[in-house]
Amino acid sequence: MGFKLQFFVGLLLAVAGYLIFSSHFSKPEPVHVDENAWFGSGQPKKDDETIRPFKISVPDEVLNDLENRLRSARISHDPLEDSNNFYYGFNSKYLKEIREHWLKSYSWKKHEDQLNSFSHFKTQIGGIQVHFIHQKPPSSSYKKTYPLLIVHGWPGNVYEFYKIIPLLTDPKKHGISSEVIVLKYKKLFLYNRIILAL
Repeated sequence: MGFKLQFFVGLLLAVAGYLIFSSHFSKPEPVHVDENAWFGSGQPKKDDETIRPFKISVPDEVLNDLENRLRSARISHDPLEDSNNFYYGFNSKYLKEIREHWLKSYSWKKHEDQLNSFSHFKTQIGGIQVHFIHQKPPSSSYKKTYPLLIVHGWPGNVYEFYKIIPLLTDPKKHGISSEVIVLKYKKLFLYNRIILAL
């Protein structure tokens, strides 16, 4: 056997040994979740479990106030000539460019329409108002659908998923065929381009 083949076989055996050892000899510690946890303000009380449709809508008065504040903002300092752009603080020339962009070319209403292109909802969990998107595929296009929960981290926001949501909810429309990935335990088997965890 060549060296590359021996190395590959050894690596494969090492990975298989690790998977077998970790799945049979290491037990994860159980996670305790307090079902009555309260994270809201004030004394704990019963959550309002209704799911309410929600639209993002910033009033014109708020947008006009922002525009007035941007117009009246004083950006009077000049950056140091020999500074490395942002080394000694925010570069005032770039700040003026950002202000001009917001005043002349940025359209909040256009972005608001884009944000509202999906189905938004609100509910209360543990005293916290939770805002979520529940987007369903076209009902006539697919015989079977699977729910998929996607959660963003911190720092981050739901807008990170705006490009992938249409691909996940209607892949045929975008020319995508899908594979099924189900993870249940650590033992994985690969068969016919479908990954199933048994």
